[in-house]
Amino acid sequence: MAGGDERVVVGIDPGSHKCGYAVMVNDALMGYGAVNTYSKDIVSRVQRIEIGLRTMFHEQGVRPDVIAWETPYSGTGAGAAGKSGLQQVWMVIGMLCTLPSEQFMPLHVATVQATWGRKRGLDRKAGKEMSVRLANERFGIELEPSESDVSDAIWVAVTAMKKLREADKA
Repeated sequence: MAGGDERVVVGIDPGSHKCGYAVMVNDALMGYGAVNTYSKDIVSRVQRIEIGLRTMFHEQGVRPDVIAWETPYSGTGAGAAGKSGLQQVWMVIGMLCTLPSEQFMPLHVATVQATWGRKRGLDRKAGKEMSVRLANERFGIELEPSESDVSDAIWVAVTAMKKLREADKA
């Protein structure tokens, strides 16, 4: 942290092939994007993400207070084990970067989005489209509908920042 009141959060939307990320300093969106993580080798995936995050931290000139990620929706299908494995990946990355890490359930993130206009009861596709639209409107950016992993990471960062602010007040 650079200043006494400055809070830095990295929000992550873990994906099987692509992980969205967003960097927030206080309530300002400072950077966002996606890292291609596809690899059958979990060690290679962790190394790619760790190097990508360290590079991004250096380029942005930030030292995050926390890495926050959304718990992947894993359902009950064949991909459930792989998606739940991503949670462990993010805990390991937090440790490698010597940062606190925290996970948020999709419901927590959707609740924060609701304060910006997200409607409940949407199917998955409509929910992703609304996530992108709300991020574009709230932060004045221009994500494409296909960049829902990035918008989800932004909303995870907003959720984590809200929690940090509440903890600061307590």
